[in-house]
Amino acid sequence: MRAALVIAVLVGAAVRPLPAQQFTLGAGYSLADYREQAAFLHFRGSGPTATLAAERGRLALRVDGSHLSLDPSGDAGSSLESFTVDQFSVRLGVRTMTLVGVEAGFFRRSTSPGRAAQSYSAATLGLRAAYPLAPGADVVLRSAYVAGTDFSGGGSAPFGIELGLSAAYGPGSGRVRLIANPATTSAQVIQLDLVASERLEVSTFFNGPGSFSAGMNLPLDTTRVGAGSPLFTRGAALPAGTGVPASIGVIGPDHVLYAGVSRKRIPGTIATQDTDVAAGQVFYSVRLKLTQTGAVGTVFDGAQPMAMFRAAVRDQFGDDFVGQSDIGVGKLEIR
Repeated sequence: MRAALVIAVLVGAAVRPLPAQQFTLGAGYSLADYREQAAFLHFRGSGPTATLAAERGRLALRVDGSHLSLDPSGDAGSSLESFTVDQFSVRLGVRTMTLVGVEAGFFRRSTSPGRAAQSYSAATLGLRAAYPLAPGADVVLRSAYVAGTDFSGGGSAPFGIELGLSAAYGPGSGRVRLIANPATTSAQVIQLDLVASERLEVSTFFNGPGSFSAGMNLPLDTTRVGAGSPLFTRGAALPAGTGVPASIGVIGPDHVLYAGVSRKRIPGTIATQDTDVAAGQVFYSVRLKLTQTGAVGTVFDGAQPMAMFRAAVRDQFGDDFVGQSDIGVGKLEIR
């Protein structure tokens, strides 16, 4: 049986990002469990939810809203009144590190009828950490100090802590994709191009953000494939500048393909060092060759969590312009 390399690129549908920013609109349905200090004050219910989120560079804005209908639960339910809850929150965040940001927010909960449960509002200040697991999958941790709580029934809470955990998975928009180049691919050698699938436009607002560098750490099964000749070729998406180009392409001893390209920084405080990348332009290409002992099986699979996988297109300040969830990676296997 003759082994051959086969790649399938995953393509997902998503809201098309606006130039130099990402815009997300979502809707869902929530299950709720509401309790107060007294054990018999126990309610359960459900209702629709909506989310609006926008990101631009280091800044992120998120607005959440829900409408819940709650009914008494437990032995004392016959003596309690059903009610509805409308919740609204808005958070403005600034990313201070690659995965961690600071958030300030406002939360308001309104109940109807007001005698059934207390309404309140509060301000929050805390941290948000987002950990990418795989393309399109991430886990988010949130912790915040709750201040200025104001209850409709009187009184206040001098100190409070908000904790949150969320996990999400969905196909990214694939603004940048790792795809096979059929013109230079055979049964024994495959060329993979990192390509902009849409225009990565530099915003005219404060001269950015835009594309300054692009790279990917891609774990491989090196018992099945090795470096082709050449392993790495720089594309034309980013200007190379003068002298030795800023680029790398190597398979490390940890079985990870490290590949990346960058512009060269111009000395001084020049704000226009990002590049407008047209759809179809190639950041770089890598060639992988089937090993003589390569058995049938998977070389890499972008749909599965890969511990060492990292990918991004970054601006001149080192911030993600195209994040990992917006980079499409498929599955390469030997058949």
